[in-house]
Amino acid sequence: MEEILNTFISELAKIDKGQKELMGCSERLESGQKHLIDRTVNIEKGQIQLIGRTKNLEKGQMELLSRTENLEKGQDLLSAGQNEIKELIKHTTTLMTENFTYIRKDIV
Repeated sequence: MEEILNTFISELAKIDKGQKELMGCSERLESGQKHLIDRTVNIEKGQIQLIGRTKNLEKGQMELLSRTENLEKGQDLLSAGQNEIKELIKHTTTLMTENFTYIRKDIV
């Protein structure tokens, strides 16, 4: 009977030791889980920052497109102005030629 009791006590000690090991593993798992949750939160924050930066890039791109359109309009206006100046020079040259022709006629 005593031998059975000693065996029983020995087995209980082993069970107690196994239970302590399981408790330690559970605590490490919980700690790891908390660490993963923290990292997930950090990833979500980073994702939100990336979304904000992407929106800023899109705004900048739209602003650049708008400025490019304004430059193109300005270039068109400049080209039209240059064409007007060319036409004025042609017209002035024609008038001057006519005047010189009349002056020659008057002199002769």
